[in-house]
Amino acid sequence: MSLKTILGTAMLMLLVSTGQAQERTLLMASNNPCSMKNPCSMKHNPCSMKNPCSMKNPCASNSGQFIDPADYIRPVGSKRYKHGHISKRTQKKLVQYGKKLFNDPSLSGNGISCSSCHATDHLFKASFATPYPHKVQMTADFSRYQKPVELEEFVQFCMLKPMASKAFPWKSKELAALTAYMEEKKHKPFMQMAMANPCALKHRGAMKNPCAM
Repeated sequence: MSLKTILGTAMLMLLVSTGQAQERTLLMASNNPCSMKNPCSMKHNPCSMKNPCSMKNPCASNSGQFIDPADYIRPVGSKRYKHGHISKRTQKKLVQYGKKLFNDPSLSGNGISCSSCHATDHLFKASFATPYPHKVQMTADFSRYQKPVELEEFVQFCMLKPMASKAFPWKSKELAALTAYMEEKKHKPFMQMAMANPCALKHRGAMKNPCAM
């Protein structure tokens, strides 16, 4: 037998063997699709990167210690920032300062800001449209406080829990400003939207609140 014939026969056998292997692979895949190689396991595939959503959620019910209601409920007789009448000009400045604080991660102990969990109105729960004071599920979950809370008290709670920081002094400008911003720029427009179209609360966008329970 000539060398050319031998090489031709070997090549033919290799092609037949390769075809049989491919048929076995396809058959195995049809019976068990999980046996096929996972494309996400590729070294340079972005799917193999660590999922940022796996980070511990600061608002999850199992992600922290018990919060004492005394730490975020206003003490009886405590003083407020510029207690009494506040001019429209002062109120406007408070709202502007509150907006700055709302986006300031330096207030927290974990590098997030209020806007990290509430970048848009789509990321507020439907209960945000309820006039304050009202019961808040997060305070019930973390401190078993079942009574209604004021907006400023919920601001204080958020400083303690999601923000992993300290509550503001009750007389502080910071507390007054952040509460004013939430009231004027977040809460009231949200309430108006809810009153105009209650169905919008169920279909406010596809984005999921990262701090939702």
